[in-house]
Amino acid sequence: SVVVSVTPAGQVDPVVYDQVPNVDMCTPMAFYVEGDKVILCPEACMALQANADAEVEVEFTCEPLVPN
Repeated sequence: SVVVSVTPAGQVDPVVYDQVPNVDMCTPMAFYVEGDKVILCPEACMALQANADAEVEVEFTCEPLVPN
């Protein structure tokens, strides 16, 4: 599984982005995986470019995520 979290500048708590199957299913707070690349959806990318001090973390695991 892949988890993308973003901590906007001036914030403490990260926001976890949703993974969507492809660019056609994009939302403003989502990403998709294409081959071996993790790609932010266009609106998410534009928002992060406007918030240059935001922190982005990408985590990879070998096991599926299990909801709490």
